[in-house]
Amino acid sequence: MEQGYQMTVNRLPSPTWNWLHMNESSLSDMKPVNRGVSLTVQVPEGIAYSCARRTMQFISGGMGPDMDRLLDDAGADAHVLAAREGWKQEEPVFLHMEYEEHANGIHAVEIVAPKDSSVTVVMDLTSRSETGAAAVQIKMHAGKHAKIRLIQVQLLGERFLHLNDVGAECEQGGSVEVLQLILGAERTYSGCLANLAGEKSSAAMNVGYLGQNRQRIDLNYAANHRGIQSESRMRAHGVLRGEAFKLFRGTIDFQRGASDAIGEETEDVLLLDDTVVNQTIPLILCGEENVQGNHGATIGKLDEDMLFYLCARGLTKEAAVNQVARARFDALNREIPSKTAQTLVNDYLKGVFGDGME
Repeated sequence: MEQGYQMTVNRLPSPTWNWLHMNESSLSDMKPVNRGVSLTVQVPEGIAYSCARRTMQFISGGMGPDMDRLLDDAGADAHVLAAREGWKQEEPVFLHMEYEEHANGIHAVEIVAPKDSSVTVVMDLTSRSETGAAAVQIKMHAGKHAKIRLIQVQLLGERFLHLNDVGAECEQGGSVEVLQLILGAERTYSGCLANLAGEKSSAAMNVGYLGQNRQRIDLNYAANHRGIQSESRMRAHGVLRGEAFKLFRGTIDFQRGASDAIGEETEDVLLLDDTVVNQTIPLILCGEENVQGNHGATIGKLDEDMLFYLCARGLTKEAAVNQVARARFDALNREIPSKTAQTLVNDYLKGVFGDGME
C-alpha cells in the first residue's frame, strides 16, 4: 500500500506566535507517484519546449524544501520552457492539466527568460471528477532585463488536494509577475517566493481565492530583497463563506545590501458568514535601513449600504451578495490573456454565484 508523505510546508522564514500554530503546516496524504493526468502544451514560435531533468533546485519555492523532496522521490522531470535571448514573446504558452478520478499528479515546470526576453505562461488545472491530488512546482529564472508572466487558474474538484509551489530568481532589471485564481479543491497549499537578487529587479504577486463549504486554503507568499532598488508588490483578494478556513502568510524580507528597496503587501477579504475562519500574518523583516515596507488589510462583511443599493434596484439579497463577491474574481479574470481560460473561470463562477440576476 502506498504511504503518504510526511510534509512540512509553507513555513514562515521567521517563526512568530508559536501558540497560534500558524508558522507552518503539515500534511501526510500526498503520494510520490504520477498517474491519471493528461497534460496539453501549446508553445508559440520563439519558445523552446523540452522535457528534461530538473535543473532549478537552486531556486527556492514558497512551499519549502519538502516539495523538492517529493518531486525527487517521484522521479519527476521538468517541462522546460525557454525563450530566446532578446525575444519578446506576445503570444502565451498554454499548459492545460486535466485530472481523472483518483488522479495523483506531480509535475515540474521550469521557465527560462534570458537577457532582454519576455515570456507569458497560462496554466489551468481542471478535473473530470471530484477526488484526487495535484502537486505542481514552477521554477522561473528572469535574466537581465527579462520578464516572465505566470497565470494559474485552479478549478479542481471539491475533494481534491492541491499543492502549488512557485519560486523565482530575478537578475538585474529582471521581473516576474504571478497571477493566480484559486477557486476549487478541498485543500489548497500554495507558496510563492521571489528572490530579487539583481539591481532594480521586481516581483508582483496577485492572488484571488474562494473558500466555501469546508475548504482549507493555506498560503505562503514572500519576496526576498537582495538587490538595490528592488521592488515587490503582493496583493491577495479573497471571499470566504460557509465553514471555509484561510491562512495567509505574507513576508517582505529586506536583506543586507538591498538599499532603496520598496515592498508592498495588501489583502482584501470579504467574509460572507460568521462561521468562516480567517487568519493573516503580515511580516516585514529588515536587515537594511534605507528601505520602504508597507502592509495593510481590509477584512470584513459586505457593506450594508451597498447591499441596500443593489436590493433597491431589483436584486434579491442573495443575488446582490453573489454579484459583489463574483466581481472580485471577474476583475482578476479580465487580466488573463486567454479567452479559453477566461471562459473556464466564467463558467465555474456562474456555477457558484449564478448570473446575479435572479
